Amino acid sequence: MKKIIKNVEKKQENIKAKGHSYTKTEVIKIATCTDVGEAIYSCSVCGLTKTVETPKDDSNHNYANKVYDWSTSTYNSDGTISATAVDHCTRCEKEYRGEENVSADTFKSVCKKYSWSELRGLKGTPVSVNVKVTQELDGNALASISGSYGDMILIRNCSAYENSTITVYGLADGEFSYTTVLGAGKTVPAIKALLY
Repeated sequence: MKKIIKNVEKKQENIKAKGHSYTKTEVIKIATCTDVGEAIYSCSVCGLTKTVETPKDDSNHNYANKVYDWSTSTYNSDGTISATAVDHCTRCEKEYRGEENVSADTFKSVCKKYSWSELRGLKGTPVSVNVKVTQELDGNALASISGSYGDMILIRNCSAYENSTITVYGLADGEFSYTTVLGAGKTVPAIKALLY
């Protein structure tokens, strides 16, 4: 068998390269506030892939130990308590502080009962007390823990009726001084009521 070879003239043509068009297709390692990440990028033109280091992500913190600063808490009309949440990133120690609304039950769970004498030195501490209201004072109330006049406390932001027995959840608010009807000066612990 004989081979016939024809002369073929080849014409060279310059074709402009299309270039790469990379898009992120997979994250291998998520970047955090302390560590760079890694991602795979693929070219949609030719299919080439490459692994790229991604920069640290200052928004990716590990806040895992949130506590509340209750000292400036307020009662909200929707029944929640506003409090300042405080946390520190376990990786970089950056502090997070922000106002959050927590349920009444969450607030009640951190309120501790204190004796009358222990309440005297506290301010901003979540407390709960069972009291009998003895006198209403323009949106506040004088109340007794035991029912006697020897352990009176002032409940701020409380409009409970006289002779009502209530449980108050709130913040210790230092002391309150007043003059009794007999003219004697008296200083008692105060509580800013958030729930009752």
